[in-house]
Amino acid sequence: MSEERKPLEPAPVDQPDQWGWIGELAAEPLHQASEVSLELLLRGADWVNRRVETIELIDESRVRQLVSVDFRVPERLPGSFEIAGSPHFALPLLVLPRRSDLACFDVRDESERALPMLTRPENARLSGLMLLGAAERAIARSGAGGSPAALSPDLRTFLAALPMYGLDLTRMLVEEITRREGNFYPDPAVADRLLADQDFRDLLGLFNWASAIHVPLPVDRGERRIVKISWEGHWGATQLPDRPTGFGPFLRRSWNGARGAVAWRAGSRALDLPQLGGAGSHHIQIAAPPGVELAEVRAPNRPPGVMLPDHDGLPEGGEDPDQPRSEKISRRVHLYFPRAHEMRVGQLEVELRTPRHGLLTAALLTGVFVTALLAVYAARAQEIIGQSDTGAAILLLVPALLAGFLVRPGEHAMARVLLRAPRFMTTVLGILPLVAVAGLVAAPGPEARSGLADFFEAPASALPGWLPTLWWVLAGAAALLTLMLYGCYLGRGAGSVED
Repeated sequence: MSEERKPLEPAPVDQPDQWGWIGELAAEPLHQASEVSLELLLRGADWVNRRVETIELIDESRVRQLVSVDFRVPERLPGSFEIAGSPHFALPLLVLPRRSDLACFDVRDESERALPMLTRPENARLSGLMLLGAAERAIARSGAGGSPAALSPDLRTFLAALPMYGLDLTRMLVEEITRREGNFYPDPAVADRLLADQDFRDLLGLFNWASAIHVPLPVDRGERRIVKISWEGHWGATQLPDRPTGFGPFLRRSWNGARGAVAWRAGSRALDLPQLGGAGSHHIQIAAPPGVELAEVRAPNRPPGVMLPDHDGLPEGGEDPDQPRSEKISRRVHLYFPRAHEMRVGQLEVELRTPRHGLLTAALLTGVFVTALLAVYAARAQEIIGQSDTGAAILLLVPALLAGFLVRPGEHAMARVLLRAPRFMTTVLGILPLVAVAGLVAAPGPEARSGLADFFEAPASALPGWLPTLWWVLAGAAALLTLMLYGCYLGRGAGSVED
């Protein structure tokens, strides 16, 4: 580190231009930092020792992500700039999708000291200059007298500003670049040389939906540091390519959607992972909240060029055995990426389910009990009608018992969502005995009549034909609900996000 600069004398109040305003990155340091950041991003495995990503479920829609980056600054790294007289390096420690729902950012070092982070416009400008630098390098190293000046002004302007555009406009213009359309290529040979460069294609695929996040650090060259960055966001809102279309995939999605609606399959969630690898090792850890289990976790990934139009997209589940995944039902899952030295993008696909013990078991047993009880009532209707008070009391016990485990204070929001369908079916099971009681009250008894039974004007010895029928119908409805709950109990297998 350089020697600490002595504090200056304060300027007069009436001379604000002399107050010593300090900016983060001026134009020249920004351009130099972009050249260094480009090389650091492409060669992440040469200076990042380990990247560990931890995911925590906040509720049914929000997650908290924490990325810990263990790195060593190259011993002769150029591109430093001064902030308040102290040399800093803007290091690209993270890549994040350009989404408006990301919030609650927190950056800390290994001693839990808070660190600054470049602003969104500064990160976007740096990312754009990195992409432009990749294009200039692609032309320069293509041979045949290629010069960065061969890039058209329109193409240079677009590449430098691409991370600042909206996603829809970006996709449209990127499609023109990859298809050699528009005014970007006055010379077709430039397009051939540019799009043949894998580094440029990867960065174009990455920065058309994401930006590199830089942390300005007062760090010595050759020093080893750990920086932890955390933020909150929502599940989904993925910017990855669309899944297969057509009648077959539509039918599969419809069927699996119906299974998901009745909780016959695990709930699916997806999360963008724009930076996988680019380190000596890369790990992802995810823990389920109380009352929730991880049925399957997978992270399909490919090089960043997957984001370009007309690409094959991410691999299907099970297509590549080298893709990291865990099929063990657990509360905690750890994924290790075997290709961590490569720069890749992907998404985290998580299948969530509730444990079989607890509400599911109690609901299933309740369904069996209610079905058997209503069937006995229907088969022995003649005897039951003569003991209406006792019969009604027995039936009314069911709703009282159900209330004990339907209401669960302190339950995690994700568990409530996953149990919504079983809980609804169990509630209906509790209503069926109430309907049976109403029918029993309305039926004429041999010794007494209720006010509602008098309305039918039936002989005291007569048993209304609708009452056994009603009880059989209710028993059938209870049996159907019990089978559906059994499907929830047994058939909660993992699906896939594209379903």
